[in-house]
Amino acid sequence: MTTAECDLKAAAEHATAEVQRLSRIKELDTLRQQYQEMLTCAEQWVPPSEEHIGLKKFMVKQITDSINWDCDASFYATPIQNLTGLEWAEAAKEKAIKDISYHKKKHAEEVERTAQRNTWISALRNSL
Repeated sequence: MTTAECDLKAAAEHATAEVQRLSRIKELDTLRQQYQEMLTCAEQWVPPSEEHIGLKKFMVKQITDSINWDCDASFYATPIQNLTGLEWAEAAKEKAIKDISYHKKKHAEEVERTAQRNTWISALRNSL
């Protein structure tokens, strides 16, 4: 790719990633609002007996924990770094090398598992 093509690709990927980041923040905000509505209902619920008080406490804790775990948008708070074309190309090259290495390893592992299974089946067939 030319430097200009790399610049265009970097800009396009940045724009896509930024749209996805902002969309995810909006999704988390919507989810937080839904959880808050559930939490308000749970807090306003009047247990029908003393034996149900623990259930109410459990519901409130579960919803509160879910808000803390499921709605944390701090990861998305920082805008995505805009790379130059050369930086993008280098990052893409490093990712491709890493991916190739990963898949070579996984392929070798699968070939080994298949050989072991074939040996097992052959031994079974020969024993019959």
